[in-house]
Amino acid sequence: MLIVGLAHFEDSEAIELAEDSLSFDILHNIIFYLYTGEISLVSDVSEKRWQVPDPTIPNLCSAEEIFLSATAFGLDDLSATTSGFLRATCTVGNITSRIFGMYAQMSSALREMYQEFFLKNWDKVKRHRSHEDYFKEKVNSCHDVEELKKLCEQYRLLIRRETVSSVWSCVERGSEDMEDMKE
Repeated sequence: MLIVGLAHFEDSEAIELAEDSLSFDILHNIIFYLYTGEISLVSDVSEKRWQVPDPTIPNLCSAEEIFLSATAFGLDDLSATTSGFLRATCTVGNITSRIFGMYAQMSSALREMYQEFFLKNWDKVKRHRSHEDYFKEKVNSCHDVEELKKLCEQYRLLIRRETVSSVWSCVERGSEDMEDMKE
């Protein structure tokens, strides 16, 4: 494990990067961005790097991996670019795997962004097949009871947050309705 932190920046977040997360492809993408100002991002590389035929152009890497590395190195422009891309590519079909995935566990910024989308779209998310499939796959593939307990607790807290938010919205609407009725 390599721990990268930027202690001299007050609002920086120390991020723990696995040694293999600093692969040649990720570093190639970052260096390419620093020299050209351009980056190609993908939201899902399906467990493997996408190969680009031209060796001078970096292979595509997960936007989440680039985000974590850029944040760890204090590359604010690249962090903002990848964060914007990740926000724009959130869907009801991919948000469950994103919010409970390892990258959201590594970065509070990603976790908060994903939670915002998840909660805003909760009614659609909970009915989407990918939501149920994610948990079925986790239960079927996980052999660690503690890991499943942790996942269930995260889910419970997230859903509780949505329930509290929904109740509060109803209370606010109710008080507005009461004011209208008084007039």
